[in-house]
Formats: sequence, structure tokens, C-alpha cells
Amino acid sequence: MREWKYDVRDKLSDYPKQKNAVETLPDEIRRLESEYTSLHGAIYDDTPVQGGGTPYEDKLLRNIILRGDTERQLQRTRMAVEFVESALNTLTEEERHIVDVMYISRQRGATERLRQELGLEDERSVYKRVDKILKKLTIAMYGGTEG
Repeated sequence: MREWKYDVRDKLSDYPKQKNAVETLPDEIRRLESEYTSLHGAIYDDTPVQGGGTPYEDKLLRNIILRGDTERQLQRTRMAVEFVESALNTLTEEERHIVDVMYISRQRGATERLRQELGLEDERSVYKRVDKILKKLTIAMYGGTEG
């Protein structure tokens, strides 16, 4: 059985990369569309490849499949980003800052930095606070921390 906080930590760590993908995947889709347009307008090569279509047809099919796969990946990534953002919206400003420093932007010396910023006694106090925030995020994401 996987422990809930590891799932949430993984989602938080992946969040910036997925957010970036949501920004860059539309560019890739536009590039593929442009490539398709130029292929579609290319001179028709009707020399069949053994066991298949022409090289022209193969390029068109490959482009169509790749565009579809990329569009589906964009949709899945958008949903993953929205899922995390929805949970992050349940946090206070301080809790969001802690999660950002610890997991989203993964800053070096995060625990000590947060200990000083928050005026906490020791690093253990930081981890206690982090565990509470991870539990809060888990409930916001999955509705509970069990099973």
C-alpha cells in the first residue's frame, strides 16, 4: 500500500514541469500542423514501400498520429495541473509557501530556511507542519488519507 504523502509529494514535484508542458505542447501541436500542411501540399510520391503505402502516405499518417497523441497528452497534462492547483487553492498563503519551498521549487536548504522564516524551534517542527499540510492536500485531492 502506498502512503498518501508520497503520492502528493510526487504530484507537487511534477507540477512545475507539467505546467511548463501545458505552455509548450500547443507550440508542438502547431509545429506538427504546419508540417502536415507542408506535407499535404508536397508533390505526390506514388512509389509504394514494400508491404505498405507510399513514403508520402507514411509521413502523413505518422504526423496525424503524432498530433493526436500530443493533443491527448496536452489534455491529460492540463487536467493534472488543474487537479494540483485546485488542491493548492485550499491552502493558506503560509502553507502554500511551505509547499512551494519544500516540493514545488525544491529549494536547497529548504528545511532550515523555513525553520528560520517561521521561527520554529527545530527541523522536526518544520516536518510536522509539512506533514499536516500534505494531509490537508491529500484530503483536498482524494477525500481522505486511508486506503
